[in-house]
Amino acid sequence: MSTIKKIKKLWCDRYYIGLLLIFFGLGLILAIIAPWWVWVLVVGVCIIIYGINKIC
Repeated sequence: MSTIKKIKKLWCDRYYIGLLLIFFGLGLILAIIAPWWVWVLVVGVCIIIYGINKIC
């Protein structure tokens, strides 16, 4: 059981880091193009992080 939990945690951590990098990249691009989109992204990231924490 502990092995499954470790694998699940590792997968969730990788998924979480990947999402952060993607949203950080998008945030930088949108900050240059349209600053108000950054706030939409921040809210979206918070919702996604909350969802991942619930799943994991």
